[in-house]
Amino acid sequence: MGGAEGLGGGGVEGATQTGRSGADDQNHEVAVAIRRTVEECTDGDGALIAEYMQDPARDLAGDGWQGVMNYSGFSRPVWTWLCDPDNSLEYMGLGVHFCRRDGADTMRSMREFLAHVPWKVAMSHWNNLDSHDTARIRTLVRDKRLVRVAIGLLMTFPGVPMTFAGDEQDAVGSTGEQSRVTMDWDSPDDRYEETSSVYRELLELRRRYSALRAGGLRWVGSTADMLGYLREDGESRLLVAASRVPDEHLIIDEELIGSEPPLLLFGQGRMTRVEGHRWLLTMPEPAICIWRLGNLPIPSW
Repeated sequence: MGGAEGLGGGGVEGATQTGRSGADDQNHEVAVAIRRTVEECTDGDGALIAEYMQDPARDLAGDGWQGVMNYSGFSRPVWTWLCDPDNSLEYMGLGVHFCRRDGADTMRSMREFLAHVPWKVAMSHWNNLDSHDTARIRTLVRDKRLVRVAIGLLMTFPGVPMTFAGDEQDAVGSTGEQSRVTMDWDSPDDRYEETSSVYRELLELRRRYSALRAGGLRWVGSTADMLGYLREDGESRLLVAASRVPDEHLIIDEELIGSEPPLLLFGQGRMTRVEGHRWLLTMPEPAICIWRLGNLPIPSW
């Protein structure tokens, strides 16, 4: 580990159980020791990510695991907001199907899980839409437009976007075992262009705007079928809106938008100024949209 040709870090499978047996619990001590070793080998530039299917908050003080595969704070809220309401997939081995939740519940879940860990930990989480232990996102949502929405949330929510190999090629699978498919190396270059282009465009926006990589998060609102939030830093302010149905809209206070007209960077949404110092955000289709906003006025005091 470390050096020009060494590993830059690692992940710990089953970290929930690491250092735990019966009444004994040395999970934190183990995490701190591994973290210290990783930092020594990488001159403080390494990564240590833990696999947690459950709520990891009690184990994320900031001095051990740098972050987790964010099933609780990202994957599950996204799955249960976007899943096909008629799906027959088993939810994480619990013997029940994925149930659809509304946007308000989804927003509350994502906000609560973020609030329970230090911000530097939240920014280190690996957000994932699926993995070798779950159904593929395309199988879960079925609608290719909602796959785009899921990818958009992955690329704009606080944390590090993690892509399970094959998602960019429309891979499918109803269980973790079925999801472990081989890459279609022999496919024509344009067979999966519709999906892979979404990844490329959104990754380019992440590179261009530091707010998507390291900016803060402010929720601007939600409906049953739409989510809206801001990503902001000292360089830029971006508004992200996601809708799971056509012809959905959201009202946003002007004080959150600023005085300059929003500039659409990605997607097909519309924003119109309406009475009462507010903006009407309209999404004609299920989609993810991103706008660049102007700077807010600085108080004179």
